[in-house]
Amino acid sequence: MFDNAVAIENPSTGDFEEDIIHRHEETASSSNATICDIESSEDEVNDSEFKATTFAECLRHLDVAHVKKCRNYEYSDTLANPTFFLRSQYANGLTQNDQTPEQTPEKKEEKEAVKDTEKDKKNKSKKPTQKLPSLKERCSSWRWRLAIILSMGNFITMALREAMPIAIVCMAGPAEDEVYNTSTIVFVNVTAQIDNKTELITEERETEKEYEFSWDKNTRGLVLSANRYSGFFMPLIGGIISQKFGAKRFIFVVMTIAGISYILIPEMTRMHVYSLISLQFSVGLFTYGNKPAYQDVWSLWSPYLEKVSLASFSKAGANLGNTFSSLTYGFLCTIELDNGWPFIFYIFGSVCLLWCALWFFFVSNSPEEHKFISEEEKKYIIANRVGITGKKKPKTPWKSVLTSRPVWAIIITQTCQTWCGTTLSLFLPLYLNGVLEFSIGITGVIISVQFLFRFVGSLFWGFLSDVLLRKTPLSVTVIRKLVQIIGFVMSAILSSVVTFIPLEYREWAIVVLAFLLFFQSAAPSSSAIAPLDIAPRFAGIITGLFIVVGSSISILVPIVVSDLTFEGRREVEWRIIFSMLSGVYILGSFVYLVFGSSKLQHWATASEKKTMPVKKKTEKVGVDNIVFEIETVS
Repeated sequence: MFDNAVAIENPSTGDFEEDIIHRHEETASSSNATICDIESSEDEVNDSEFKATTFAECLRHLDVAHVKKCRNYEYSDTLANPTFFLRSQYANGLTQNDQTPEQTPEKKEEKEAVKDTEKDKKNKSKKPTQKLPSLKERCSSWRWRLAIILSMGNFITMALREAMPIAIVCMAGPAEDEVYNTSTIVFVNVTAQIDNKTELITEERETEKEYEFSWDKNTRGLVLSANRYSGFFMPLIGGIISQKFGAKRFIFVVMTIAGISYILIPEMTRMHVYSLISLQFSVGLFTYGNKPAYQDVWSLWSPYLEKVSLASFSKAGANLGNTFSSLTYGFLCTIELDNGWPFIFYIFGSVCLLWCALWFFFVSNSPEEHKFISEEEKKYIIANRVGITGKKKPKTPWKSVLTSRPVWAIIITQTCQTWCGTTLSLFLPLYLNGVLEFSIGITGVIISVQFLFRFVGSLFWGFLSDVLLRKTPLSVTVIRKLVQIIGFVMSAILSSVVTFIPLEYREWAIVVLAFLLFFQSAAPSSSAIAPLDIAPRFAGIITGLFIVVGSSISILVPIVVSDLTFEGRREVEWRIIFSMLSGVYILGSFVYLVFGSSKLQHWATASEKKTMPVKKKTEKVGVDNIVFEIETVS
C-alpha cells in the first residue's frame, strides 16, 4: 500500500535525511485524514507548531534529529490544496485521554528492526544511498532514452544554425576580406570553419567557373546574421509557451517548421536572396526557443540524483553538432551534382524531420503520460523528483521571479558565460590564424577538436555533480557553487596564460585553449541547472530569461573585440581580449558565490495554492511517546 518512497530534505542544511515518507493517494474525496506514526530518537523535545502546504513540507520543518522515520502516511490528493498545522509534544506532558495507544506485537518487532537498521547506518551519510544507474540500466530506462533523443535534438539544432557560414562559401565564394562587418553581428569564424576539402574545392571553382551567386558584403552579413536576431527574444517566449502548453507539443512544432524551412532554402534562394534571409530568420526563430523547453522536460522527468547527468548529457549534443558541421559541410560542397551546396540543406532538413517523428511517437511531457515506460520506473521518477506537486500548471509569479536574488545570480553568471563563449566562438579562429599562424584548413580542424573538449567536459561535470550529491555531505547549493567556481576560475587562469606562450610553442597554446573550453563547460552543469533546483515549474521561463539577457548583451562582443583588435595579428591586442575574458570569469564566479542558491524557493510552490473558504478538521493521533494534532484545511 505504501510503495511510493521519497527522501526529505532538511531546508536548513540542504542535506537529505533518512526520513522516508510512504505515500498513498486515497481515491475517496471525502477523506482528508493524515496519519503519521513517528519514532523518536531523543528524550526531550520542545512543543512547537508549524504551518505547511503539504505534509512532507510540514515534516521538513521539524527538527530532523527527533524524527528518524515516518512510516504510515495516508493523504488524499483529491482535496483542494490542504493546509496542515502540526503540533508535537511528548506523551508525558499530556492528559490521560491523550495517551498513545499500546503498540501491537507487529509494531514492536518493526521498531526493533528499525533500530537495528539505524545501527547499521550509523556511520553512513544521511543522504539517500541510491546508486547511480549502470550503463545497461541507463540504456533500458526511458529517462535516459529521452536524454539521448534530446541530445540528438541539440545536435541537429546546432547543425542547422551553423551551416550557413560554410555553405555561403560554396554558394557565393570566399569574401574579399577575412572578417566581415561586425556592426551587423556577423560571425568571423566563417572562413575558419572550412576544412581542407572546402578550401580546395573553393580554389578549383575559382579557376573553372563562376559561383552561383554574387553577393556583396552587406548581403552576406544579412544572410549570416539573420538566424541570430531571434535569440534576443524567442527563448523567453519559448519558455512561456512551453510552460503553458507542454514541452512535447512546443518542441515538435518548432523543430518541424525549422526542418521544412531548411529543405526549402535551396529553391527559395534561387528565387531571391531575401527569401533566403527570411528562411534563415525562421530557422533561428524556431531553434532558439527550444532550449528553455528542454528544461521543462527535465523538471518532470529527472530523479533528484540523476538530474544534472541527464540535463548535461542532453546538452552535450550541441558540441558534437558544431564539430560535425565543421567537418561535414565542406565535404558536401564537393559534390558536383547541383553544385553540391543544396545537399547541406536537403540532408539535414530531412534528418530534422525524422527526429521530429521520433520525438512525436516516443516522448511525452511527463512519465505519467508516457505509453511505454514501466510502472517501476514511473514510480521511481515521480517519487524522487523535487518541487513538482499536483498536475495543475500554476501561473507564473513574475514579480517573485524578477525580484529573486538566486534568479538574478543565475542571469548574471550565465550572461558572463555567454559573453566569454561568444567571444571564443567568434574570434578564436581569427586568433589561431592571425596570431598563431595556422592555416585556414588546420584552424578548422582545431576548432572541431575544441568542441570535442566541450563535449567531454559537459559529460564530466554533470557526472561529477551527481556523484558529489550522492557520496558527500555537501548540499546542492555548495555543489553547484563548487563546480561553477572551479570552472570559471580555471578558465580565468588559462585565459591569462595562453597569450604569453611564445609562437614557437604554439602547440601548447592549443592544449591550453582546449582545457579552457573544458573548464568553461562546467557552467551548463551548475548555474544553468540551477533553475531546475530553485523553481522546477518555472525552469523554462528562467532559462529563457538568462538566454535573452545574455544574447542581448553579447551583441556588443563583435564591436568591442573588433575595436580592441584593430590589426588582428598583434599579441598585445589579444592579451587585452583574454584579460577581459579573465575578468568576466572572475565576476561571474563572485556573483554566483555570494548570491547563488539552489534551494527550492517558496514562490516556486506557493503559486500552486488556492485561497478559498475551507472546512477544518482536527484529529489527534499518537504512537510511541509522540502525539500529533493535525488540522487539515481543505
